[in-house]
Amino acid sequence: MGLNRVFQVTATGDVWEELPGDLKFLGSYGDQAAGIAEARRKATLSAPSTVIVLAADGGREVIRVDGT
Repeated sequence: MGLNRVFQVTATGDVWEELPGDLKFLGSYGDQAAGIAEARRKATLSAPSTVIVLAADGGREVIRVDGT
C-alpha cells in the first residue's frame, strides 16, 4: 500500500497538499466545486489518498479515495 497523500480544498476553491510540517499550494480553481473535482482527480492518481473539504463556517468533510 502506498503513502496516503492528503489534499485540502478551501471554501474559495484553493487546493493544497499536506506535506510533513507544511502545506504546498496546488492552485486556485475558482469555486469549491471545481477545487473538489481537481483534488479528487489528484487523489485518484495517487490513491490511497484523502481529500479534506473545508467549509467557510469551519466545518469539514473528509473524502477517502482508495483507487478501486
